[in-house]
Amino acid sequence: MNITINRKSNQSLSDQIVEGLIHAIESGLYDIGDQLPSIRAMSKALGVSPMTVVTAYERLEKQARVEKIHGKGIFVSKETFRYNKKLEKSPQSLANYGWQENIRDYVTRTSYTHRMIDFKEDIVNLSTAALHSRFLPTESILDMFSDNRDRFKHLFGKYPPVEGNYEFREELKTYFTNKTLRCTKDQIIVTTGSQLGIFLVASTFIGQGDVVVVGAPTFPGAIDIFKNRGAVVIEVPVDHEGMMMDNLMVICEQYPVKMVYMMGLYQNPTGVCLSLNRCVEIIELAEEYDFIIFEDDSWGEIGFEAPMRPLKVYDTKGRVIYLGGFSKMLGPSFRLSAIVAEGSLYTRLLISKSNMDSGAPLINQLLLSNYINSMAAKQHHLWLCYELKALRDRVAYQLKKYMPSYVKYAIPSGGLVFWFTLPNRFDGNLLYYRCITEAKISFLQGINCYVNIRGENQFRICYTYEEEEVVMAGIKKIAVIIEDIYTIK
Repeated sequence: MNITINRKSNQSLSDQIVEGLIHAIESGLYDIGDQLPSIRAMSKALGVSPMTVVTAYERLEKQARVEKIHGKGIFVSKETFRYNKKLEKSPQSLANYGWQENIRDYVTRTSYTHRMIDFKEDIVNLSTAALHSRFLPTESILDMFSDNRDRFKHLFGKYPPVEGNYEFREELKTYFTNKTLRCTKDQIIVTTGSQLGIFLVASTFIGQGDVVVVGAPTFPGAIDIFKNRGAVVIEVPVDHEGMMMDNLMVICEQYPVKMVYMMGLYQNPTGVCLSLNRCVEIIELAEEYDFIIFEDDSWGEIGFEAPMRPLKVYDTKGRVIYLGGFSKMLGPSFRLSAIVAEGSLYTRLLISKSNMDSGAPLINQLLLSNYINSMAAKQHHLWLCYELKALRDRVAYQLKKYMPSYVKYAIPSGGLVFWFTLPNRFDGNLLYYRCITEAKISFLQGINCYVNIRGENQFRICYTYEEEEVVMAGIKKIAVIIEDIYTIK
């Protein structure tokens, strides 16, 4: 576990240590009863004074996250809410693997351990942002591939090009052009899912101390990657029109921003879209302050109103690296996304990818190659958006009926999720704990969606992954628990 100390940050050093340790505990890097590094070891590793570490540990002790045992050290407290239990440690396993605790790692944070509970049969999964199988065009994709498989037989014994199969990239060029995003096949790199796409861009352009700006809140997986690259990650608030440009300008004047990561369409987790005015403004800011815009467009196709255009459409100088995903529309099992970039940005990404893998799985590319521009795909897209809009409206009615009035949320115009804000100082950890233990329901905690420790009074639910009646029942149960916690307080 590695804690990144930024001495230029407005946060105190002890606050940064506290946040790093909280993330480590919440992520499962430390379990209940695990011993934390000694004050001397932590002080030496981070290059801070022992008193700074003492202050951090005292704060954690007051929060009941750690406990001090005289003569032995500091340990993760049993009072800490732990929802993702690791396997029980037997004396034999400790004897065999105890040496591993002395191996230094470089993991600064990981917010995705909530997925560990999602595979339990008795847990209602409102945390994973994906479509239920009833919404996926799996049969059409397989049938279309089967009809054309003889054309592909000669490719099965070969590695695909690092940048992606030639035919698939030709289809992607047409696919993106239909979205008004004009590109050539030689500006496209196929990746194994959007998470790897983010990792590829970060590995290529982000290093220790580079400044990356993200929305607040934003996609947890991106924060994790940037943090683990050693970046200084700075937040800009997100409102109903997306990332706030006035705040971004202030950041640009104070810091040498290298990259701005954003989701212009149906932002995860809030569901908001970047307004046209702000699209123009951020392009202008990128040119004035010389930074890269990294646009993650994983949900752009799932819109319920007038079609929206990606930010990349307004880019005339290659400032925007665009990442388009297919998992949300077609199914996560395909694990395919595509990057669009120009000039030396493209060249450097391709070189970096050649060091990372030998190309995304070829059979997955071939499976989608015949489908993505077909009439069946267009019909499915229209049907899907119609069905999801109707489902969204039914979920919104259920929320209006059962959620207390002090719970704030907006009706999303696209995407797969609702984002909730509870009153300040509402105990979101207790809400999550009770939902897991009493109602057997999981959701994404807001704390995962911020760089710093905040968002404890916020959460996200996905309304498209479980059966509709399960989602509706889950909303009712969450509302009851919220009201119970609020009333007790």
